[in-house]
Amino acid sequence: MFLEKEKEKESLSDSSFETMNKEVDNENIENIKKEENEKENNNNNSNNENYEDENNEDNDDNNNDEDNDNNDDDDINILLIGPSGSGKSLLINSIITYMRYDSLEGALIESSNASLATIPTIVSMSDSDDNQFNIKIGTIEDSEEEKRIVQCKSVTKKTKKYRIKNSSIQGSKTLCFIDTPGVLDSEGIRKDEENFHHILNEISKLKQLHAVCIIMKPNENRASQVFKFCINELLCHLHVSAKDNIFFCLSSTRSIHYRAGGSETKKLLALQLANLKETRNIHIELEKRTYCFDNESFNYLVCKKNGGNFSEFEESLYNLSWTTSVQELTRLLKDIISCKPHDIEKTLSINLARTMINQLIQPITICVFNINENLKAINEKKIEIENLNPDLEIDQLKKRLYTPFVNIKSLELDKRATICTNLKCISTTEKLVTTKDGQIKKLGYCCNTCNASSGKSVYSCKSIGLLGFCKVCSCYFTKHINIDTIEIREEIQLPLFNDDDDDGGGDSNEEGIKLSIKSKEEQSRISKDFLKSLQDRVEQYQNELNILTCSSVQFSSFLCKNSLLEYNDEIESYIQILISNEKSNGTNGIQSIKDLENYLESHKQQIDQFKNNLEKQKIQRDKKQKEKEIERGIFYQPSDQELQNDENEFNDNESFKSVTEIKLKINEILNLKYSGNFIKSKLSQFESLNKFYNNNNNINIDNNSNSNSNNNNNNNNNDNNNNFILSVKKSKRSSGMLSRIFNSFKNPK
Repeated sequence: MFLEKEKEKESLSDSSFETMNKEVDNENIENIKKEENEKENNNNNSNNENYEDENNEDNDDNNNDEDNDNNDDDDINILLIGPSGSGKSLLINSIITYMRYDSLEGALIESSNASLATIPTIVSMSDSDDNQFNIKIGTIEDSEEEKRIVQCKSVTKKTKKYRIKNSSIQGSKTLCFIDTPGVLDSEGIRKDEENFHHILNEISKLKQLHAVCIIMKPNENRASQVFKFCINELLCHLHVSAKDNIFFCLSSTRSIHYRAGGSETKKLLALQLANLKETRNIHIELEKRTYCFDNESFNYLVCKKNGGNFSEFEESLYNLSWTTSVQELTRLLKDIISCKPHDIEKTLSINLARTMINQLIQPITICVFNINENLKAINEKKIEIENLNPDLEIDQLKKRLYTPFVNIKSLELDKRATICTNLKCISTTEKLVTTKDGQIKKLGYCCNTCNASSGKSVYSCKSIGLLGFCKVCSCYFTKHINIDTIEIREEIQLPLFNDDDDDGGGDSNEEGIKLSIKSKEEQSRISKDFLKSLQDRVEQYQNELNILTCSSVQFSSFLCKNSLLEYNDEIESYIQILISNEKSNGTNGIQSIKDLENYLESHKQQIDQFKNNLEKQKIQRDKKQKEKEIERGIFYQPSDQELQNDENEFNDNESFKSVTEIKLKINEILNLKYSGNFIKSKLSQFESLNKFYNNNNNINIDNNSNSNSNNNNNNNNNDNNNNFILSVKKSKRSSGMLSRIFNSFKNPK
């Protein structure tokens, strides 16, 4: 009975698909690589000649695209993201196969291993005779990559583009699938951070993003806390306006009969999105935005092409898998095209704000402390000058008119060092160190040739024993920090009248004093001028202090108002799970445990800073509100419009409106007269974020098969090259699924 229903469903699906085929003309959808079978190449020569002019035009267009890589106006950009091993790369292989062939039967006749291997993979399955097949398609670079594929780990190491372009698509649009490394990478949580940087690097080259497809398995067998961490981590990196561009794609859904309703994944998603609605008042559509795919038909296709034998019953199931997946792909693309594209600059802005919050904590703290110290010194000097004896000798007055100021400077060490923060150890471990510019400085350190790399736990330093105690100072490793820069305090002197005076300094300034002070009246005038210069410097310091203290609050406020999630509150639970897993490894897991504990502590500090910033914002807002009430009078009742104007004014002062304002604020901070250079030297990660890494592994699916035919044999060996192009030629049985999809939406929103 079940089989009859499944066959009936398949028959209806095929019938509806054939009806769609009749609605449009056949179009030239290209094959992915040069066919290995020479007979098939010969059969297609006439077809290629028929499309020679069109292909040449397309090739010219494609060359223009390569010259203007950032121009994505004609691209429909679809970001595929999700947990490691969820099937993102396999889905891309399947999607391109669906687009090239109208049916599984057609794919069996015309495809080859080379044409199916858009992304190299290993297909493992058994046929009806229980023969086991492990088929490699495409060029797998090394044994490590092969091992990752077999173990269902993240195959994609860097973000890559797969572009499908055809002139017959409405508006000459190009489908651009962006494959990404998986979240929950087997290499650890820091690798996840690195992967997100790569993703940001790739999407920063786009003007708009049409869809964020979150790829998941239907029944996640990972702990619910781990799953929550994964979804939250994805949402943390997206602007709130991207909520309408999020789509949920379930892979391998044949086991749940292509129905998402009963899957564990959807249940967990529903709970998590309901919590987002309750806590943040943000609604992300789930019911109408969930799509069920199944890649088993692709695996069957590869296995069948390589000698697998399957029963009629099994083949009917794989045909149903193919047809259902094609229908879901059609529905997905229809919904994507109907959506307003997401402005990618908005997502970049919240990630830039998040980075600045995390990286400004230390340098701003140091600068604020230094400014307060200088303000204290200036106030003491002002009191001293105001109380000067009028009969003071001129030489004595000259000495008093200079005051010491402390400037903070960051110097990069020649080698990394581990230092103990325990006060009793700072002086006892003091030794000389060399900076990269050759300066010799004193530093209390326990190890000055540290082998602990940046981001790693101090536990890995050679000065730390197995039990975690330092071999030099005997303190526990948690009292130590690993550094590659040191901050030194250098005393400078404020010139007499104007600290911006570039006309003189040193001896000439002293001579100027002797010449100027000829009488008691002049002595009094010069003292007043000096006090004014001190007051001017006080105002400059206070202005910098205000900018620094407000900037962190503004970044946090912007993040709170514009991100889907301000921070991932599931990260602590996730790290505790990882720590528990590492403890089962005994002594082999000690290093990893220390790294995770170190990361968790750093994360807690960042969250505390974020919460403190929001608390400061609330205090500032309450203060301004009271000032408004006092200004208007106790008995004055403001109108709704006045209250709205007040709210808008508060919001304008508290937060940024765009990434442009964020960049202007960053420039303002980096160009502060007294603190800017120090902060600039500390924001090493800001530079790398601004560049978003220069790696660009784009893969284009080009329409011109003739121009690239001589190079197709080498495509597999060039998978990591920036200019790698996959050439596609016409499928004889293809009736143009892309045309059916795009031509059915003449006026996308």
